[in-house]
Amino acid sequence: METEHFDSDLFIDEIQKRPAIWDMESPDYKNKVIKKRNWEELVEIFCDAGDSLEKKKLLGSTLTRKWKSIRDNYIRESKRQKNLPSGSGSSKHVPYVYFAKLKFLESSVVNKDTENNFETPAVLNIITTVVCDTTGTGTTTANVDVGAVTFKPRFEQPSFI
Repeated sequence: METEHFDSDLFIDEIQKRPAIWDMESPDYKNKVIKKRNWEELVEIFCDAGDSLEKKKLLGSTLTRKWKSIRDNYIRESKRQKNLPSGSGSSKHVPYVYFAKLKFLESSVVNKDTENNFETPAVLNIITTVVCDTTGTGTTTANVDVGAVTFKPRFEQPSFI
């Protein structure tokens, strides 16, 4: 495989046929055996006849890097388009060349909502007052009032000998 003659369109089509490589919702995505077999199939498609095992291994790592680059460029472009202000008119930015072809990735790269362990009222009253008092004893105390609960942590100042 020579990179200047690499058929990226064919590569993307072949990746799309193998959801174990790209679809996190697929049951095969976490199956390393199936994923490895899929990559081996891709190596066989893109290798030259008579390539040695070493050359095939090198091609396999090249294909995985190429896929990561293509996928990352799609994600970057997707975020850029999502953050475009409405009515921004004609932009001088040229969209990623494979963006339309990679639309099948859309569902697998959507930002997931994150969860936290804070209750909503606690988040609203997170810190109402912070009072720091440095005493001559080498300790710093901070009183933090969060709603009805007051925390009084003690921080030891490092001593240097």
